[in-house]
Amino acid sequence: MPESATRPSHYRRGAPGELTPRQQEVITLLAAGRTNPEIADALGISLDGAKWHVREIFLRLEVESRDEAVAAWHDWNRPRARLGRALRAAIPASIPARIAGIGAATATGTAGVALFAAAVATGNDPAPGPTPTYDSMILTPTPPAPAARACVPGEFTNEMPSATRSGSAVTFEQPITKRIDCEYSGTLEARAFDGSLAPPAMMSSQPLATANAAFRAPAGTTRLVHSVRWSNWCESAPTEAAFLLLTTRTGEPGSGGAGSVPFAPPPCIDRGSPTRLEITTRIEPDPPLTSYNTPTPTPSPAPRPFGSACVDGDLTFGGTTTNVAGTVVFVQRMTKPAACELRRTMAAFAVAGAGDPKAARLVETTATLELPAGTDSATITTRWGNWCGAPGEAAMWVMYDAVAQSGSRSNVTAPPTCANPGQPSTLEISVEPSPATPVTPVAVGAPPSVASPADLAPFVRWLDAVVRGRALTLLESLAEPMPGYFMDQGGTIGDARTFTGDLSRLSADVSGVVSAGCAANAPKCERFVVIFAARTAPGSYRALVFEVVAGEVRLRGMYPGGRAPGDPSGGDAPNVHGGGTAKTPWGQVTFVSLP
Repeated sequence: MPESATRPSHYRRGAPGELTPRQQEVITLLAAGRTNPEIADALGISLDGAKWHVREIFLRLEVESRDEAVAAWHDWNRPRARLGRALRAAIPASIPARIAGIGAATATGTAGVALFAAAVATGNDPAPGPTPTYDSMILTPTPPAPAARACVPGEFTNEMPSATRSGSAVTFEQPITKRIDCEYSGTLEARAFDGSLAPPAMMSSQPLATANAAFRAPAGTTRLVHSVRWSNWCESAPTEAAFLLLTTRTGEPGSGGAGSVPFAPPPCIDRGSPTRLEITTRIEPDPPLTSYNTPTPTPSPAPRPFGSACVDGDLTFGGTTTNVAGTVVFVQRMTKPAACELRRTMAAFAVAGAGDPKAARLVETTATLELPAGTDSATITTRWGNWCGAPGEAAMWVMYDAVAQSGSRSNVTAPPTCANPGQPSTLEISVEPSPATPVTPVAVGAPPSVASPADLAPFVRWLDAVVRGRALTLLESLAEPMPGYFMDQGGTIGDARTFTGDLSRLSADVSGVVSAGCAANAPKCERFVVIFAARTAPGSYRALVFEVVAGEVRLRGMYPGGRAPGDPSGGDAPNVHGGGTAKTPWGQVTFVSLP
């Protein structure tokens, strides 16, 4: 009788062995009598995802009910069926039937194979007896799939939250994007506050309502949206409310928060019922992908040659305006990569009124801006004096590129005083490069390896020599930025260009290493942070984040931090500079002071 006539009809196009690993998990739960909601809960997926998998199983096996699918699964896993599949896999189809005559030396093994093949053909299980042994075949179970890797900070990014009113409820949503090859899970806590309170007072006040929920976005997903729905507020309602959504990742202390702008609280629908604050999480894609390409870190552009021309994206400016004895003084600090040179014609001019640069110019001048390679910053001072006209208000502009009209505006509220009536107004520009004598990058060897916390100090000494010696092209060669780990000077997450620009200006931005530390969840110091003191304000710093990949150190990102002493907004500067513990984008790090 042909084999196809004895096989169940659901084997003709698909068999349980052809199901995906996730579908095999689902059909195993089906065989255990689990319902769709119980399957969703057991696998950490949505109810719609569980239903989708069940439908796919029905289609692949060409069955119409859960009972038929379970029967197919049980039949597929009978000892006779498993053994038959193993034997067919062990004997190549190209071996001819006359293999039985190859000689007495293999006759015993061939007879054993024929015996069990005959048992498969009869459709009956062999009679109970001793477990047979095999000389040339070992049957091993399929090893379990490895546990999903947990996402680390920088592999997930909070998008802009929103608060909307829909009917009788207010909904606050916080979207989060993540890498597809890691799992992001934890707990949520939603709190609703009186929105008229300032943030410090809000955090110390009693919430109007609270709710908690767990979430899990497995590998194979790229986006999740935390949604909080608030309805039926019947208490003495404030005029404004605000949400705070606290996220605590599984296995790590501390919480990250996302807040919303103030909004009107929901109306009172049922005065006899309590207010409701419900949390849900949508995951995309749902169900998770079972096959995907692991994303690779964004590579940095190749290091530029020493002496190449600077471009606009390389330059940063920051300035202050003061009135010194009736003279308006605008002081700018400009930073640039030490490897490039800058040669421009500058222009400075003052206009009357609110500061339209196209308005009629009260006074103007030009100067040469020349910063050779080997310098990494400059102080540009513009002085405007002796104005004997009488505009109500004025503005002064300093263009570092007179042709492209690229520059910045000083905060001038009033023009200078008239010190010498009858004499023309003066406008002068002076440029002081730093260092005054250009520095040629020093020769620095390859970076030391880091395999344990004990190796951190030698690496930090090497890094300090690289930054002080302006050998930043060597540091750029280690850079493999990871999304979310690099930020601009204002703390905003940037792209690879932002990261490269900040890195190339590192010598101008910092004054030396002050501390370093390994991540608490990396006992072999596979991830560590090095802190440089920043020049911007006392207590501020620039943190460089490193990771050891296949035994080699890679620079993953950079972020600013700290606060000036006495700043009421707080900050982690005392812990970072003093050898304490602080939270970083990679979790808790205990810093040690370095000489």
